[in-house]
Amino acid sequence: MLSEWGLDPVYINGNWTTELFALMIRKFGERKEMMAEAMNSASSGGANNQDEIISDKALFSMLGVTPNRTKYAGARLKQKGE
Repeated sequence: MLSEWGLDPVYINGNWTTELFALMIRKFGERKEMMAEAMNSASSGGANNQDEIISDKALFSMLGVTPNRTKYAGARLKQKGE
């Protein structure tokens, strides 16, 4: 779990409250359950299940991901020397 977050226990102990850690654990479990359900529903077709191409939005919707654009979308990065 910590490797998925890219954090080490020392950082969590020093910077997170107990409430935040409990919330993150709960959300982690919910996400894992959603992913398992999505995988099970996708593979429940059995041997007759044919490959199906779906859009990125449909895939995100199945996984419970709500993509949004940031305020930096379309921004141009400064080049060296500008």
